[in-house]
Amino acid sequence: MDNSSKPLPPAPSPGQSFLLEGGGVAEAPLSATKERPGEGLGRGNILPPNQKLAAPGKWPLVGEKAPREDDSPWQLRITGAVENELTLSLTDLVALGTIERTLEIHCVTRWSKFGTIFTGTPLPLVLAHAIPTEQARYVWMQARSERSHGSSLPLTDIIDLCPLLATHADGEPLTSEHCY
Repeated sequence: MDNSSKPLPPAPSPGQSFLLEGGGVAEAPLSATKERPGEGLGRGNILPPNQKLAAPGKWPLVGEKAPREDDSPWQLRITGAVENELTLSLTDLVALGTIERTLEIHCVTRWSKFGTIFTGTPLPLVLAHAIPTEQARYVWMQARSERSHGSSLPLTDIIDLCPLLATHADGEPLTSEHCY
């Protein structure tokens, strides 16, 4: 789906922070439209040192092999230093609008995959609905996993990088093993 005809709401101002819990994220430069062929391929399909190219059609499973045992529906919660705390279902998230990006994946576990087409909702678009406060500085992202592992990034990086909350890879829905 390409919602490039819909205007994106303004992104929150840099220098703000809050909590984000939910699905997976793929990073890419800011874009509000479907990428043109050849964009998003980073350094031109150059395999970094000590990386191995994943077999065609394969996407290695590393770390946790499945989400935590939980029969509750998937949801994205945005809480903390925001004016509007949000809880979105996967349907709600996709309804905000999606875009496509072609990206390289270079995993810390030493595998790479070139030319993966991700479809998802830009995180700054979601944050525009939550409205981060002036005190917000970082975004904490927590996985739906047994370990509840997570990571944080400065809000300014989220705005500059415009990561996707990806729902599809190469036209197929992401599975739970790949952070749907």
